[in-house]
Amino acid sequence: SPLVVVVGATGNQGGSVIRHLISSDKPYRLRGLTRDASKPAAQKLKEEGVEIVAVDISVGNESAVRDAFASAEIIFAVTNFWEHLDKDREITEGKVMVDAANAVGVKLFVFSGLPSVSKLSGGKYTRVVHWDSKAHIVEYARSQLPTVVDVQGGFYMTNLSNSTIAPKKQDDGTYLWELQGDADAPLPYMDMASDYGLFVRYAIE
Repeated sequence: SPLVVVVGATGNQGGSVIRHLISSDKPYRLRGLTRDASKPAAQKLKEEGVEIVAVDISVGNESAVRDAFASAEIIFAVTNFWEHLDKDREITEGKVMVDAANAVGVKLFVFSGLPSVSKLSGGKYTRVVHWDSKAHIVEYARSQLPTVVDVQGGFYMTNLSNSTIAPKKQDDGTYLWELQGDADAPLPYMDMASDYGLFVRYAIE
């Protein structure tokens, strides 16, 4: 069975990925990475047979990241811009994961990326930094690794049960979704915690 390493195994995206791999009819060995292996979500995964590894993916901790990725055939990686709001830090941490994946000889690298708004707009919109930074990581990964899949995870992703931007039920039974933008524009939307892992599992399988 291939070893799949899932970054952020106790978060919304990584948690969704690992749960859907557990429920797959295909056999996997699963290793979930988290910064705190003692939290209940990590312990629950451990009870389900997931190997839990505590690691901080950051500059200066490259050897620990390589150890956490050791023997992986498939890696799912994700960054969290909203944790620090720093584009350069996000890019650097993404590169740490790519370099570690390269060092261990991973066959498939799946990243939760986004397209570059700067490039798509021909340089008109250059301040959507958390999209541009993820696009930069994907470009770097494709220059370093044999097979990279970008399963874009940022289109109004949310956990519908607790999100402040989730549609709100009105008294008449309809739902109201308040966002800035064109009210007539179609926008993709998903319950990230429940559904995102299905897309990643499909990409892997």
